[in-house]
Amino acid sequence: MVNYPQSRGGRNLGSGGGSRVGAISYDSSAIKNSFLIKTKSRRAQNDSRDTGYFSGGRCGWGAGHNFDEDVQKLVGVFNKVADMSNAIASLKECSSSEQFLTHKNSLLAKANQALTEMNIGAIESNVGYSGGLCIIWEDYTSSFLTPYITSFTNDLNSQIGEINGLNYEALVELEKLQLEQQQIKNEIEETYRKHEAETDPNKKAELYQHMMNLKKEFDEVGQKITANPWNKANNYDYSNSINQLIAMLEGKANPNSSPPPNKTPNPNVPNQTPTGPGRSSNFPPNYPGGKNNPFQPNQPSQNQSQLDQQTMIIFAVVALAIIFLLMNQKDSPSRPSHYDDYY
Repeated sequence: MVNYPQSRGGRNLGSGGGSRVGAISYDSSAIKNSFLIKTKSRRAQNDSRDTGYFSGGRCGWGAGHNFDEDVQKLVGVFNKVADMSNAIASLKECSSSEQFLTHKNSLLAKANQALTEMNIGAIESNVGYSGGLCIIWEDYTSSFLTPYITSFTNDLNSQIGEINGLNYEALVELEKLQLEQQQIKNEIEETYRKHEAETDPNKKAELYQHMMNLKKEFDEVGQKITANPWNKANNYDYSNSINQLIAMLEGKANPNSSPPPNKTPNPNVPNQTPTGPGRSSNFPPNYPGGKNNPFQPNQPSQNQSQLDQQTMIIFAVVALAIIFLLMNQKDSPSRPSHYDDYY
């Protein structure tokens, strides 16, 4: 029994990305029956080189292929590709540099083996090419199998490059940065609550400035998180493509269906504060909106806010003065209507 290294959660890491349980589910009889339907006209020609292949024996094309073995070989390749699903996530489970290196090398070996075995006869069949499928497959599956093999090949090569660029030290640094960013976020929310409860204008201004300083720190940490190689790595999941391809081979899906994407961008990017007009703030998640929110787009500066307050005070004083004059004018004796009334 092989003792695979365990993840931080106690799960074995030796089985790949862990996107599936057990081998790929497929019906060999359905695949064979579908292929027999596709090759009906060919089989009617009774070519001696094909006869043994379709009757349980071996082909006469030079490599001695067997139909059942070819089906198992084809699905075996898909199993190796599926092992690379969510490989980055499984690497993040490693709890030591040694464990990480062991698991990384294991994944790279599997990916390279899958690439080697995908050079099968379905896309490179030649007489005597024993490493792939029988040449008979090429005429009936290359139209829909080749795009999938090409997709797997391109994405596996891309994934290998990303895995090669990862190291355990950067993973530890990423976790530290994420913790630091969360702590800053918590401090911002607490400072905001104090700011809203404070009645002293000077203390309120100090709290606001502190929030703005924390915002700057938060963004700086976010930039470091974004630059970390672990956040540049994409997520790979080959299960949808493989399931669709198996359904095609079984005759249960449209053979003209395009391969679904195997690669999606890494969603674990840090929260970023808005940087321009029209962008709503999602940070912090429970942060109320309003004029005192330092993360709101187009937020006026502290000096501008103070200037606005002073302007409002001036307007209020002028308004009160006008009201006072009008009231005094109303209480004073009215002017005589004729000048002669004074004499």
